[in-house]
Amino acid sequence: MEIEKKYIMRVSRSTLFLFLLVRLISPIQAQSADKLTSEKVTPIDPNRYEEVKGSPMLFEDFVAANVYEFNDPIIAESLNYNGYTQEFEAITKGIHTVLEDKYYTKFEFISTHYNRFYDDFMSDTTLFVRGLNPENSNKFYVLIYSSDDYVIFKDFKIQLNKRVVESPGKTIDFNEFNPFFNYWILRDGKKLSLLKLNKKALLDVLGESKELSAFIKENKLSVKTEAELKEVMKFHASMAN
Repeated sequence: MEIEKKYIMRVSRSTLFLFLLVRLISPIQAQSADKLTSEKVTPIDPNRYEEVKGSPMLFEDFVAANVYEFNDPIIAESLNYNGYTQEFEAITKGIHTVLEDKYYTKFEFISTHYNRFYDDFMSDTTLFVRGLNPENSNKFYVLIYSSDDYVIFKDFKIQLNKRVVESPGKTIDFNEFNPFFNYWILRDGKKLSLLKLNKKALLDVLGESKELSAFIKENKLSVKTEAELKEVMKFHASMAN
């Protein structure tokens, strides 16, 4: 009987310890998520682009994303990327804000519902990472592919094109957002060069080989999409193993 009492007391203490631990951890997680949307932000006008055709935003709607300060993600429910300003924007309680991205290392967007203007250029995942470009270590780029030897990333930008349209009796200012993408390939963490999205440009960087050329030909790859680019890079990496 005495043994049973000691066992019950021991189990009760363990349960109490676990309960207190959960209570301590939960507020920290909640504060982290709240910190993303209530601090380190600047309010902005959501209607500031009404006079411009098109959208500077990467996604059609604000979507969920994992935001990293360190290793553990903070879950943001409504986040987007503005290619014109090169900033991450959030919506919290109906208020549009810009995040101060200097506090973060990665932005991992979960949705693949891109703005209709950019569907042909985007891959199935969107991970913005700081520090991919050794020549611009503070800027965020979209990571496309990474291995021990090569890192491929892209710079997603939006240009605001302004032109004047003359019509009888009046002059109309016409403003439009247009996207463009620069791809970069980094070899051995040192050699950085621009990369055109086509078969010839990639082979110029990787070097011609019978195996690689045969693989591209057999699979009818033009390497004009990010999906095909990844496919070729994975095969190239397997050749070295």
